[in-house]
Amino acid sequence: CNPTRHELSQPAIKPPFTIDSPTFPSMLNPGESATFSVGFHPTRIGVVTDTLRITSPQLPGAPALSLW
Repeated sequence: CNPTRHELSQPAIKPPFTIDSPTFPSMLNPGESATFSVGFHPTRIGVVTDTLRITSPQLPGAPALSLW
């Protein structure tokens, strides 16, 4: 188990998607997890897609989640 804390960037997504959780952690300790919610607040009809990314200097590559 790597004892290094992970520094996290704020999740990057564009409207009409939003991070609806009150806070997003800037650090996670080994074995720790975080929960946050993603909202979808469209202002017009149509298909919208984006990719949610959370980066960390301690992790190679950004975890990504497709939103649609």
